[in-house]
Amino acid sequence: MFSRVWCVALLMVCGAVMARDLPRSDPARQEILDAARPERGEQFVVRDLFRAGRFASLCGDMVYANGKPVMIEDHGGEVQASYKGILLFNGERWLPYRVVKESADGSAEAYASTTWEAGCGYALNNNQLPTSEALLRKVLVLGVRRDIRDYIAGIFPVEEIRRYGDFGVPGVFAQDVPIEHGKEDWVRGYAQGGQTRCRKDAACLARLRAGEAELRKARSDVGVSSLVWDYCAKVRYGGGDYPEQISECIARMRTQPVCRAGMQFFHDNADIAGCVGLIDEECRRHYADPKKQDEVCGDRR
Repeated sequence: MFSRVWCVALLMVCGAVMARDLPRSDPARQEILDAARPERGEQFVVRDLFRAGRFASLCGDMVYANGKPVMIEDHGGEVQASYKGILLFNGERWLPYRVVKESADGSAEAYASTTWEAGCGYALNNNQLPTSEALLRKVLVLGVRRDIRDYIAGIFPVEEIRRYGDFGVPGVFAQDVPIEHGKEDWVRGYAQGGQTRCRKDAACLARLRAGEAELRKARSDVGVSSLVWDYCAKVRYGGGDYPEQISECIARMRTQPVCRAGMQFFHDNADIAGCVGLIDEECRRHYADPKKQDEVCGDRR
């Protein structure tokens, strides 16, 4: 069924396929729109809505009830009123994934277009509208994999870990996503900042040097997960000049079963979220001021 607004009034054509919509009598249509909208009370002006099997592609503009556009901030800090996303039905509900950037060759590095530049088409399909379940699956898998790889390194809050974990539906991802990666060598920079903090305090400098030594051991220790390495440092202690506190966090977290090395994102999702939650608590115990807790540790529980 063609979208009356865009196909009749505007005669919009995207590539070789005219903009589509699901029948309003189809209950899946409202379920898809409800799943995709960020807040209640926002409405979609559908530009293209296509369903193939357990996948759906939605492209449209979001407006409030008064007709004013809804502004959304994407991962890169840009603000837009338009939405393009792929939704996956997991057997119970639709899981929305907003496509912010994608690459024409399927790589995670070469971003060929942003959603508003490419319209409703996908770079993997020559910027034309999707016409198959296989294409929707490919775009979603590439995007989710890229996000996990980019964001798990120290900035994924617990709720996002769980939300992305929902995409691990059997048969969608041919392989799980390992969370281990090379541990960034930030020890020297943190230690130098610590020396400025300690100045001529001998006890402080001794703790600093001991913490620095322990961190160097942890960086080369395959038994210390890169998840613990990243989260104990970059996020939970503000990326600051406290190597001794970071090394204490790593020493405690590495013994926790939920923080073990070698985890896979989907298979071990509950444990990954649990590990990040433990590190949140560990960070908050260092700060009595609730404002300081939120500033340094982040509100990630």
